[in-house]
Amino acid sequence: MRFRTKHARAWAAAGVAVMSLAGVVVGGMDRAHEAPRVRLHGGSAWLASSKAGQLTLLDGASAEVAARVDVAAPGTPIHASQLGPTGYALNKSDGTVVRVDGATLLPSRPSKPLAGDILPTSQAVYALDSGRGLLTPVDPVTLTPRGAPFSLAAKVSPDGTIVDSVGRLWILDRATGDLTWFTPEKGHTRAAASTADRARLTVTDGRPALLDLARRTAELLDPEDGSVQESIRVDLRPDDAVEVTGSAQQQRILISVASRGLLMVCSFGADSCAAPIPLGTGKAELGAAIETDNHAVVPDYGNGQVWIIDLGAMRVVARRQLFDRPVRFELLTRDGVVFYNDPDSDQAGVLDLDGGVRAVSKYNPVKPGSGPVRVELDSPSTRRQPPSTGGPLRPGTVPPVEGAGDPAHQPPPPAIVLPQVDIVLKPSDRGVVGEEFELTAVARGPAGLASARWTFGDGTQATGLSVRHSWDRPGEFQIHLAATTDTGVSAPVAIETVTIEPVGTPPRIAALTINPATPKVGESVRFGAQVTGQRPDRWEWMITSDRGSVGRSTRREFQHTFTAPGTYTATLAVTASGVRVEKSQQLTVERAACQWKVEKIKTLAGFGPANFDVRGTDSNGNYSGNVTASATQSILVVLWTNGEPRIAREFADFQYAHVADENSAGTILVNAEDPRTGRQGVFLFTGGHTGNGTITQLLPRNGYEARSGTALNDRGDVLVWGTRSSDGRGFTMLWPAVGDPIVTDTTVGDGIDLDEDGTVLLYDDMGHPGYLWRAGQIIPLESNGLTGHMAGIRAGKAIRTQYQGPGTDVHSVLYESPDDPRPIEVRGTAEAINANGLIAGHRDSYEGPPAVWRNTAFLAELPLPEGATEITGNTFVVGDDEVIYASAANYGPVKWTCS
Repeated sequence: MRFRTKHARAWAAAGVAVMSLAGVVVGGMDRAHEAPRVRLHGGSAWLASSKAGQLTLLDGASAEVAARVDVAAPGTPIHASQLGPTGYALNKSDGTVVRVDGATLLPSRPSKPLAGDILPTSQAVYALDSGRGLLTPVDPVTLTPRGAPFSLAAKVSPDGTIVDSVGRLWILDRATGDLTWFTPEKGHTRAAASTADRARLTVTDGRPALLDLARRTAELLDPEDGSVQESIRVDLRPDDAVEVTGSAQQQRILISVASRGLLMVCSFGADSCAAPIPLGTGKAELGAAIETDNHAVVPDYGNGQVWIIDLGAMRVVARRQLFDRPVRFELLTRDGVVFYNDPDSDQAGVLDLDGGVRAVSKYNPVKPGSGPVRVELDSPSTRRQPPSTGGPLRPGTVPPVEGAGDPAHQPPPPAIVLPQVDIVLKPSDRGVVGEEFELTAVARGPAGLASARWTFGDGTQATGLSVRHSWDRPGEFQIHLAATTDTGVSAPVAIETVTIEPVGTPPRIAALTINPATPKVGESVRFGAQVTGQRPDRWEWMITSDRGSVGRSTRREFQHTFTAPGTYTATLAVTASGVRVEKSQQLTVERAACQWKVEKIKTLAGFGPANFDVRGTDSNGNYSGNVTASATQSILVVLWTNGEPRIAREFADFQYAHVADENSAGTILVNAEDPRTGRQGVFLFTGGHTGNGTITQLLPRNGYEARSGTALNDRGDVLVWGTRSSDGRGFTMLWPAVGDPIVTDTTVGDGIDLDEDGTVLLYDDMGHPGYLWRAGQIIPLESNGLTGHMAGIRAGKAIRTQYQGPGTDVHSVLYESPDDPRPIEVRGTAEAINANGLIAGHRDSYEGPPAVWRNTAFLAELPLPEGATEITGNTFVVGDDEVIYASAANYGPVKWTCS
């Protein structure tokens, strides 16, 4: 069978929420859901860090933080824009703007409240109040209004705004289809330029372009009068959810079709658009592409990843996980460098076009004020930018900034990263009055330390790289360490807390620590404990089973290797001044793990091995999947029978045929479509492993359209996603092997997987809790308030990957009862499960090594074949025969067996 995550259920249309203009860069202005419309100059980018209340300057060459500038109170929602080397920070709470000079890195004072969105251009900064329909040109240096605001004809949608190559602002009125463009002095309008509410506006090669979904056309406009210069037919559906952006150096547009998981490339002057490039298996939360060096990068917000497409070869060259959670991150380019950023966390980085990811933490997520050099806003020592002394700027001139030379050609400031130090406390961070502690200053990295000054929170201090100290009263005390390196650089102050209890406080064993928690025979296990109160003068460990004692130790910590599986009890007794306390804890030792072996799956000549993937298995040595035919831009069905592949020519009439699942009978669920004829549907393919197969289309009830098959169980039930003909509303349909289809019309989510008893796993793709649909009843799954996503269900067990908080641990849970999610040991992503509780995913994060669990117990990391570097996320298939399949990035499909 195929056990999927939320993205495997394919290509049907779904609405795309309108996103704020303040999140996108257009002609030097950032926008969160789109790419920059004009490539910026220089190799550094200003990024928003809302939690820290800062703009962060990230150097693209070194992928290091060059500077951090305070622009608002920590926790304030910030939108970053950029014009040349100068950054602008819009405070989304009060509408004020701070300008950060690109030459001096000094912030201005906050402006008066301007509007909800700003658009920096070479002629002016435009402040857009979309709610009231007002547009105000603002001086780009002083941030003061240049005259009265323009009154727009109607309320505008913020995402219908772009800037052309000479700084003209273009606004599309979604309600009327009117197109208006502005200079700082006046505005012009072309009425009914597009279909109301069905058009998108972008800029390509410095010129405005319109995509009209209703007319199914893309138009290149004359930047002087807005008239149509060229037009091209675009093969879009009226209900397609799309995002569009334009090439900076060619007259072409890139269309992300989220409702079908496609990228379309349309060049003006060509007879038609190029064949669509599939991004995954269907519907996804795709954002607008960005383009640089003839490559497109497409964000997938639903799983925090990007697709990289070579526009010369028109093929996907890499798919990379940037975040281990769903997040609406920003993508932008600057001088050929691709940056990504999550404004609401510390995570950002640089993405190379070969798929390399250089991740950066913009600030310490625990201590946002520590880290690389920063410039304070309103600090007494901060020099301010002087106010402008001239009148309005002439079009094309560079705004004056403080500093010598032309600021537009100044190199970015060098990255200055201060050394970091840690405090090492011995014997621990707890003790009693009068007990002596040893404190040592330790530098991170290669830098050496020359001196250290300590304060202990009790009014005393000391100097030296290693000191001893005791406290004369109980309480919690903060230790501060100020250290200087051997090069004379002062490190940020390090802080630790120590807890001191009264003399005579009896010892208490707070917890036993056993690592790993579920060991295996032959594996070394470390035992330790958290003990408070008076320091013990004796430690006694004993490991017992039903056969008696198997191990003893008098050390504080010790290791033991078990020689037989079973249930054991670890007991610790500690004694201090004649007081003895003890604590016990049970542990289960499992049999020694089998040896997982990896094998490259055989592919067919004439296709690149990396173009193949496995989607389902009959758990009897046969499996099925797809291959992308680059020459014809087709997706073909592939069947592997006893390991030998063949193309399923039974689907020759379809350009795209996606395998969604396979059951134990060898029946394959296929979603097929042919844009040339308009034919599409959900099909069952039987007998393909034994000869020429038979195709049967699933026809829904009257009034409904079947868009995408999602899952197929062993008794022949099928889970389908579709829409209602009358209003286009999405629904999930359960197609039982016997009987009429059942529509599960619910708002809590769509069906993403199907269990053997007909139970449907529901999930809304938005990080919310999952639900079960069982015989007409909706049953919620407890999430404990954590964000995450459901992945699959099998034999009554459901799996979910969830996140403790933004940018922190990713871990998974197993549901055997809806109200009791059991943590799966060892951090990782649970992505597929079989009937025996065997779970496959990635250890630590979506970019971690492939790994396998049995129910909640960690089994092993899975080996990679020679030449493979990583397993692509969300590609695991786990058969009931215990064979695991997945796709290795830039390598091809692989499978693991255990013996």
